[in-house]
Amino acid sequence: MKKLIPIFAISTLSAFSYGQCTQNAGIDYYLGSTSSHTPNYLLGSAITLTSSFNLIELGFLSINSGQNFKVAVYDDAAGNPGNLLTQGSGTVVAGTNIVDVPDAVLPAGTYYFMAVFESVASLSYTGASTAGVWYISHTFANPLPASFGAPLFYTGQDFSYYFIGSTSTVTATDTQTACNSLTWIDGNTYTSDNNTATFNIVGGSVGGCDSIVTLDLTIINSSTGTDVQTACNTFTWIDGNTYTSDNNTATFNIIGGAANGCDSLVTLDLTINNVSDLTTTTVGTIIIANNTAATYQWLDCDNAYAMLAGETGSTYTATVSGNYAVQLSENGCVDTTACINMDFSGLSDEVFGSQFDVYPNPTDGNFFINLGENFQSVKISVTDLTGRIIQSSEFSNANILNINITEPAGIYFLVIQSDENTAVVRLVKQ
Repeated sequence: MKKLIPIFAISTLSAFSYGQCTQNAGIDYYLGSTSSHTPNYLLGSAITLTSSFNLIELGFLSINSGQNFKVAVYDDAAGNPGNLLTQGSGTVVAGTNIVDVPDAVLPAGTYYFMAVFESVASLSYTGASTAGVWYISHTFANPLPASFGAPLFYTGQDFSYYFIGSTSTVTATDTQTACNSLTWIDGNTYTSDNNTATFNIVGGSVGGCDSIVTLDLTIINSSTGTDVQTACNTFTWIDGNTYTSDNNTATFNIIGGAANGCDSLVTLDLTINNVSDLTTTTVGTIIIANNTAATYQWLDCDNAYAMLAGETGSTYTATVSGNYAVQLSENGCVDTTACINMDFSGLSDEVFGSQFDVYPNPTDGNFFINLGENFQSVKISVTDLTGRIIQSSEFSNANILNINITEPAGIYFLVIQSDENTAVVRLVKQ
């Protein structure tokens, strides 16, 4: 018998697919010859497989119709039918009969397609001289035997029996790219590249064959980064929060923000700078900026905060009444003090005598104060740039006074007071 064993194209797909299990059912080479199949005989022909075969159906050709039948496949036992492998049943139709049977994987070898009919059936056959038929007596109503027993055999006939299935399970490759992890159809979660995992989808191909899928997974990871920021006083970040102090713990996940399409987790590294001291001290006509770490620019508050030309020191000596402030620059930040009011109304231009003087200035620490005339009571105070009094003395019936400063070199202020008179002198000790 010329066996009908369909050949299937098996391919590995670049993207996931169940594949397709097809069949070739052409049987026109049986020449239209027919033979009667006697009832109550389990009778059939051998089929030799040259490679592994996934059997899903059995087929045969009949001329008449209406007969109930049972069909089965037996393995080989030393050239004869052996053990029952799978079976099915139905009612004959004229022409091609397709019978569903439980799927069976048949390794390469010889197998026997056997059938028993309840009444006479006319089946297509070929009269090949090398063909043969195996048979045993079997009552149709009884279950098919689990093993064939001792068969009878005759030559010169081969019925139109054939297997339907595929020579191989359909295979496919599921190519995946995922961020960080992928939970696949096998239920497992993968966190690294994988091209070995497989999963069998039973009956998953279009033609009903199983589909063995191999995973081809590439894992790409979400990126991480640090956003280094420096700001003055406050900073509003991408998370919508406003920060007023240093912060290196805040994080924000940008969905799909990485160049590879994964998320991007950003950590903030924020340094908040500010002007450390915005206070001032007033000593007589002198305004002192208490911040010693900044650079200075004095401003005229009454003239739209115009800069006072050349006034870039830590002190400013007011010469006319008005409101004054200092702009401080520190750590890359700029801020301005409150305005300080200086009011000279009612003050005499010469608070002491016409010869009033402080000398030498600069000094090595020892200096003289000429009050210009005698004063019954005089108080001398020495302050540093912060307004702290570091030395204080009182004198009676004094005109010329000798003072010595033992403090380190720097800038100091002399506050000289007598009755209604007050003078402030900037003194430099070298």
